[in-house]
Amino acid sequence: MSAQFKPLSPYEGNEPYVFVSYSHGNKQEVSDIIAQMQKDGYRVWYDEGVTPGREWAKYVAERLRNASCCISMISGDYLNSSNCLDEMEYARDLEKNRFLIYLTRTPLPPDLQLRHNRNFAIHKYRLSDAEFYNMLYSAEGLVGCSSGDTPKMRRVFHPFRVMLYILLAALLCAVIFMLLKPAEAEKLFHLPKGFRLAKYLSTELNKFTKWFRHLLKSAPR
Repeated sequence: MSAQFKPLSPYEGNEPYVFVSYSHGNKQEVSDIIAQMQKDGYRVWYDEGVTPGREWAKYVAERLRNASCCISMISGDYLNSSNCLDEMEYARDLEKNRFLIYLTRTPLPPDLQLRHNRNFAIHKYRLSDAEFYNMLYSAEGLVGCSSGDTPKMRRVFHPFRVMLYILLAALLCAVIFMLLKPAEAEKLFHLPKGFRLAKYLSTELNKFTKWFRHLLKSAPR
C-alpha cells in the first residue's frame, strides 16, 4: 500500500510513543507504514535521516531509552546496517517491548535468532494490508502509544471462503427446491422415481459436510 500522505514529523513529546528502527534502504515502504500508524493515532519516533556521528548516536539512544516499545523493520539492508543492529540490541538491553516486522523474507542469523526469536514478529510480505495492520495493532506493547481510541480492526476479505459460502448457499437452495417441488426436482436432477429423498439427502449432506470442513481447514487465514 502506498500512503496517500507523507509521514508527520517524528514525535517529540513526553507521552508514550513507538520507536521505529529501520534501514534507509527501505525508507519508502517504512514511510508508508509510519504514515498509516500516525493517521491511526499512534505517536511514532523515527530517524528522518540525521547524519550519523556522536551527537546522532546520543540523540537516538535517548529517544530509544524514552520510548515505550521498539519496532525493528527487518530486511537484508537492516541486517547489513551496524546502526540498525545497535538499536535492536540496545532495545533488548533496555528490556523494551520489541516487535520485528519482516519486510522481506529475511532469516535472522543464528546469534540474532538466539536473542530475538521470542519477540512478537509479523511477516508483512505474506499479508494483505488489512491483515498486517490488524495484527500490528493487536500487539499489547502498543497499548498507550496512541491518542484516543484503539484503531478499528480492518475488514479482511477472503475470496476463497466467500466461494465456499456461495457453494453452501447453492446446496441449500437445491435442497429446498427438492423438498418443495419433488416432481420438478426428479426431472431437473435426473433422479429415479420414488427414491427416498430423506435418505438421499442425509447421505449427500454428510459427504458435503466432510468435504466442506476439509476445505475450511485448508483455506488461507
